[in-house]
Amino acid sequence: MRIEDWNDNDIDGIASVLKDEDLPYDLKLEIFKSMLSFYSKAREQVGRIAETVSPGTVASRVIKGLIILMENFERFAEVKKPEEFIFPNLVPPNPRPKEDLLSEVVSITENSKQVILIGPPGSGKTHLAMWAAHILITNERRRGFWVLVQFHRSYRYDDFIERMILKSRDGHIELVVEPQLFVKLCRYAQQNPDKRIVLVIDEINRADVASVFGELIYALEYRGYPVKLTYSGEYLVVPENLYIIATANDIDRGTFDIGVALRRRFEVIRIDASEEALRELLQGQGAPDSVINAAVNIFNNVNKLFEELIGKKGLGHLFFKGVRDKESLVNVWKFRVKPLIETYFLTTGIMSQRVRQLIKDIESQLDKL
Repeated sequence: MRIEDWNDNDIDGIASVLKDEDLPYDLKLEIFKSMLSFYSKAREQVGRIAETVSPGTVASRVIKGLIILMENFERFAEVKKPEEFIFPNLVPPNPRPKEDLLSEVVSITENSKQVILIGPPGSGKTHLAMWAAHILITNERRRGFWVLVQFHRSYRYDDFIERMILKSRDGHIELVVEPQLFVKLCRYAQQNPDKRIVLVIDEINRADVASVFGELIYALEYRGYPVKLTYSGEYLVVPENLYIIATANDIDRGTFDIGVALRRRFEVIRIDASEEALRELLQGQGAPDSVINAAVNIFNNVNKLFEELIGKKGLGHLFFKGVRDKESLVNVWKFRVKPLIETYFLTTGIMSQRVRQLIKDIESQLDKL
């Protein structure tokens, strides 16, 4: 049936087809091309009519407007191509986390869709998050992929949701709205409901979370409900097959903001410092007992200091990664652990004498090792 012979109901039907996100892109593209061909023919007919109308009249202006619309139909029409991703072939680093902890994180993420792993730096939160993401997309032969993004102080809405940029087109400068990572992931997940997509957000509290997520904070809490985006004005849904696993250091100053902005949206799983994990790490690295005992002593005393002064541990076992002998332990103390203590306590003046005494005691013990 020729487009010329369509009635109003046919036109309405085509409009609904072009807007239907669930229909295949190739089908909508063919319909769009047919419409474009029809309007190209109509442009010639309208042009001939324009020649018979007196210039300056209302009819003349209407016809000119129609001609402009037809000439720009391809730009104005909205036939969205599905999001395309080059799937990252990410493999989590060894060793595999303990099965009970890994299973817990995977189970909670499957049920709640979004979790935050909170704990001191060096406790293996990112490592655990990557493994949980990997398990989520391989369990039950699920297909999909996981990606990792790290937040930082300058990370903004424009980096995560959508941004406005100037682009040159046909000799003109246009203001264009471009979707960013989270919007692309949401659209891809919505177009591929049989796949699991996992977003790992490392150091989520490094950024201003409310500013980065914007109106999507609401969409995280009410999945399936469309939320209007700020720049494009388009509606976005966070689909059920998109999972988020975030990590946060709870000794960082920005952690309180996470509690306020995301507490209702994310399940919080605490990953604490563990002497057992430290001993396993050092034994696996071949460190002798004397070095292991010295490292454990540093680990426990530093965490005791943090607990006394701020009420929580501040040092994870991964600070001691690479320790195999006295020399490597001294280097870890000088270039990793000691700077952390100095930055957190001495620069802020928190119990300076207590902190200096601990540093002196540890260095004295290392000299005797």
